[in-house]
Amino acid sequence: MQNNLRKINWIDIDNILLDMDGTILDLSFDDYIWSKKVPENLAQIRNLELNEARSILRQKMTAVKSTLNWYSFDYWENKLNIDIDSIEEKFKHRIKFREDASLFLKSKLVKARQTILVTNADRKGLNRKLNATGIEKYFRNIVCSHDLNYAKEEGLFWQKLRTKYNLNFSRTLLIDDNLQILKAAQNSGIKYLRGISKPNSEALPTELCCYLLINNFRELLC
Repeated sequence: MQNNLRKINWIDIDNILLDMDGTILDLSFDDYIWSKKVPENLAQIRNLELNEARSILRQKMTAVKSTLNWYSFDYWENKLNIDIDSIEEKFKHRIKFREDASLFLKSKLVKARQTILVTNADRKGLNRKLNATGIEKYFRNIVCSHDLNYAKEEGLFWQKLRTKYNLNFSRTLLIDDNLQILKAAQNSGIKYLRGISKPNSEALPTELCCYLLINNFRELLC
């Protein structure tokens, strides 16, 4: 297992890279939009049964998984004729922090280091969540993968990020709920990696092999 010791030696960490959805913010909002509201809208627009709409959406999402298109509102509006941005705006009251995330961001250990938000979120969705939560004040920089032209699942994203911010990846911690992203980051040289055991507070815990998972952020501050 990567990183045999669960406790992080903060003396070894200069940079903290944090994912947003499923890491800092509860993934229940995004799952609600994509598992419930988008299929409902698709079924209504195309006059389909809900299960049929879900099947069509699942096939289309699988085809572009782990690419920028998967995260792009404009792409899905073109493919589905559905305004994802408007749907999210209607239900933005459901956006919320994961347990202990704000406590972690406010901690002296985190504030003493270069902390960067790294997200695949569409820029429209990102801005909505920043406005709803105010999390931008906790970060020195905010990086949207669409601005670097590569998704976080791709090695070139991490190469560009390292160059842009002159990061020493051997002294960098990444926390992300996506296994493929953790693998890409590890392959790019990031030494300290943590996953999230329960990105969606309303769903069952996830199981990620080869990476240590945290249940809440207090585990990292002990």
